[in-house]
Amino acid sequence: MSNCFKRRILVDFFAFTLLLVISCSSNQSIENDISTLNQNYFIQDSVKSTPVKISLNWQPRAYDRVKIRIGGSFCSSIEFSSEWMSDSLISLEIDAGSENYILVDCQFELSSFYPYKVSYTLSVDGKYLVNEDLDLYKEPASPFSIHRFSCFLPLFRSSGILTVGSTQFICPEHPIAYVRYRPDCYDSLAFDSSFDIKDQFTLSIESDKNNVIFYDRFLKRGVGKTVKARINEFQKYEILLLESENSVENDSITVTYSCSKFSTNFNFIVQKECPQLKQVHGIIVNFNKKGFPGDTLIVTPTFTNENGEEEYFSEDTEFSVYIRNNCEYADILSPEGELGKFIGEMKQPIKLVILGTPDNGIIGLRVAVIPNNKYGAYSKY
Repeated sequence: MSNCFKRRILVDFFAFTLLLVISCSSNQSIENDISTLNQNYFIQDSVKSTPVKISLNWQPRAYDRVKIRIGGSFCSSIEFSSEWMSDSLISLEIDAGSENYILVDCQFELSSFYPYKVSYTLSVDGKYLVNEDLDLYKEPASPFSIHRFSCFLPLFRSSGILTVGSTQFICPEHPIAYVRYRPDCYDSLAFDSSFDIKDQFTLSIESDKNNVIFYDRFLKRGVGKTVKARINEFQKYEILLLESENSVENDSITVTYSCSKFSTNFNFIVQKECPQLKQVHGIIVNFNKKGFPGDTLIVTPTFTNENGEEEYFSEDTEFSVYIRNNCEYADILSPEGELGKFIGEMKQPIKLVILGTPDNGIIGLRVAVIPNNKYGAYSKY
């Protein structure tokens, strides 16, 4: 790496920021339901302002505090970072403009290992898009506990649900498992046949050998094998395995998402032993040189391994890559010659074409690895 000009950008493994989804409460009162939003919020040409209100309610102990950062998807104009705050009730308001996605990153500095009760909401014009409670814990090996939540905004449109990297290993540890998962979505306004944040999906789960049901994290109980949900509610549901470890060896579990326009699956493999995977603790984005207009930069992602050492990814690793801001000044060039601001499922070499120089001199690039049989983590039950 000594011959490379390095710009280090540490990001979380699985930080597929564009596509991250989190849950909403299913028992919202009808007057606060997103279906009752003014219809102008769903029409691209009508949206000049989208008032987003973010609320965090918790009971900080002495010396506890939180910092909140807010961002959008690729090419987003949303960029906000608060000061450290120790208030029990925090309310922030931003204008998301014509954005179709928002991400909230809460960095907690905690003094106690006892659980903290945290409630958070995200609403547009008084209608809830996110409304959830959680138990927050201090991370023993880190100075901060990070919690992220996000959702799609009214202008979101999708033609389908992505299943890239959707096969997960589940390995024995305890007889009951709460396995978290999430689907990813195409984020586009270009499709005539698409769904949005108001559309209802049927989620169903099945397994050949194991007794499995959905677990609702908001209600804190099992809710059966079939549920109805909107896209912003998907991650509210976990998989609950009810059998002992001896009865689920070599099993497979399938979660199906269906609406009137399409159907797709999310798959799990339950097995007695799981492969030894390399743990990716942070991705580092390295450029081969400093870029000027007209240059094509070679982007080499590396990662920090469990020993704290920087390591290269194997050649067959697939990545999702997108430009975070100042998109008009650069394009991503895939190995197949495809140009774009966001490209998923691409292998190295990753190239960045510099088109111009932004006023602040910064073009943000984000790289996320797609989990495979070499890198990542598996769920334990």
